[in-house]
Amino acid sequence: MSETSVESVEESSTGNESGETKSKKELLKQKLSADTVDEGIMRVSFRSNNSIAPNLPLVERHLQDVEAFSFIYLQDENTLVIIPLEEYDENATDEYPIRGADETSATVSCQSIFHKIGIDIETTHRYYPEWDDKMGTIKIDLDEEPEVVRRNSQD
Repeated sequence: MSETSVESVEESSTGNESGETKSKKELLKQKLSADTVDEGIMRVSFRSNNSIAPNLPLVERHLQDVEAFSFIYLQDENTLVIIPLEEYDENATDEYPIRGADETSATVSCQSIFHKIGIDIETTHRYYPEWDDKMGTIKIDLDEEPEVVRRNSQD
């Protein structure tokens, strides 16, 4: 399933067979939950708009109450380490605030990180990260072959 920002769905109502009325946003959240939680597979998308977006299972398991990320690039291992931060310090130059954070997403704009590690993508790439319980971090092996997500109109 392609990732879709819940915030981009207009608020309108749709009725169902039981007579309940749900907004398109609620229906999309329900579909996102059904499609991704059932799989339970943690993924992180590197998007062509220079953002990084953990998926719902990763957000639900490890990123509740997180306001920002910091990053460490381990060049010798070609690994990106994402450090979840419970508080965002606006004055810190190495912290990236999460935008649109809710129960379904945690997107971070990080063009400088992509530039630092030499990533220039035209389509979304999904990686399957490891969660490090001891350190409380997300580790992404950049030598891993990513899943490339292509969309019809735009990435």
